[in-house]
Amino acid sequence: MPLDYFKYRPHVIKGDYDIIFDRAISKNQNLKSLAATAKDRVGYYSREAKSFRVEQHKRFTMSIACFIMFLIGAPLGSIIRKGGLGVPVLVSIIFFLLYYFISITGEKYAREGVTPLIVGAWAADFVLVLFGLLFYFQARIDSRLFDTDAYLVVFNRLWQRLRSLRPAKAATSAPKV
Repeated sequence: MPLDYFKYRPHVIKGDYDIIFDRAISKNQNLKSLAATAKDRVGYYSREAKSFRVEQHKRFTMSIACFIMFLIGAPLGSIIRKGGLGVPVLVSIIFFLLYYFISITGEKYAREGVTPLIVGAWAADFVLVLFGLLFYFQARIDSRLFDTDAYLVVFNRLWQRLRSLRPAKAATSAPKV
């Protein structure tokens, strides 16, 4: 049953009926537009807040990264003995690039909300701390971590074990016809 507006508002002229509805539709469209604008503004402020928090964490991660690079570089100097200055510098550049790629990717994911903020901002530091601690403990025991001769010895031992585990081929003495 349709609502009879004239029953409740007897002083409304029938010609004003269209004007009232046009104004109501206009106000409805204005409210809809305001709600869409408010939604966009909330999304913008949310992205800006995430970006601000990522930048806050980035300040700390960059300062910690200096210590982490030292934690990687100092043991590398004692582990890598061959090659003079070139090999340690090359390995350090590789670890810097690894840090850079992980940090840029983590920051991007944190800004987009793919990963939690802490994980995205600190992932590169965490990964490189693991490498730094590995190199530190390897340097303490005077390991030959980057010595190719050590890897050849391990590979040869492994190859000999695999060959000894392989079943011997059965000698068949079938006559040739």
